[in-house]
Amino acid sequence: MSAISIRDLNPAGADLLFDNETYLNELTDSELDFTQGGASPAVVTAVLAVSMTAAATYAITKAGVNLFQAIF
Repeated sequence: MSAISIRDLNPAGADLLFDNETYLNELTDSELDFTQGGASPAVVTAVLAVSMTAAATYAITKAGVNLFQAIF
């Protein structure tokens, strides 16, 4: 049975990561501030608002069901 060996396997575009030249050295501090990633405060606020609304709706519904079960 023959054996297959693969050497120097690099994903497409990997040479861009290992090149001596990079554009990152040319960025200013203000431009680097945009590269941190993460969610903006507006997105976090919207997610929290939706979560709190869902939690409140669940609590109200649960209380209504418990009241209905207590009455009937």
